[in-house]
Amino acid sequence: MIGIFAGLLGEKKMYEKIGPIHRWLYQKIVLQDFITEHVLQYARMQGWTNQLDVKVDEIIGKNPVGKLEEVADSENIHEWLNHLVEISEKRFAFVVMRILEEDMGRMDALEKLMFALGRMHMIGDMPTMMDVAQIIENSFLNGMPCDHVLQTEELGDKILMKRTINVHELYWNLENGTAEMYDRLMDSCLKGMLFESKIQVERNGNNLILR
Repeated sequence: MIGIFAGLLGEKKMYEKIGPIHRWLYQKIVLQDFITEHVLQYARMQGWTNQLDVKVDEIIGKNPVGKLEEVADSENIHEWLNHLVEISEKRFAFVVMRILEEDMGRMDALEKLMFALGRMHMIGDMPTMMDVAQIIENSFLNGMPCDHVLQTEELGDKILMKRTINVHELYWNLENGTAEMYDRLMDSCLKGMLFESKIQVERNGNNLILR
């Protein structure tokens, strides 16, 4: 009985160390990893890039899969999540650039795939522009919360989402890609999510504009 109570106490302490912001960030990591896995599956179906899934696991590594409480290093939750962010960013950039280095013409197919993935998570026609801005903040990985990457500003009949620093650029440059490639793919995903919405989205450099 003592062992059971000790285990429950330890579990309670772990839950106390994992807060809402950690769960929020973890879900964004999970979503980006989900996207990367679908890109890998699509590449296999198309016969692109032999054993790409094996190569990315060997060279970059892979994030753990499971409930946050079951896989997290709760003693060092901030550092642990930061490592997961880096792995997720590196995997996505690595996979996309290995596909494109064989044929840059595949970018159009990848954008269509991302649009289709976005449609799998359509948000319908109900949300306001501010709701959509919050969904973007809650869905797409943009560094650690302490980076304060996105700033949202209402400007009359539109909303401006400013990216204060481009946290993706480093990872894409390392793979001989560009942050603009990341933006094209993720914007396609976002447009898929907004497929049934009257809200339009356009990009201007590091900024997103919702109308």
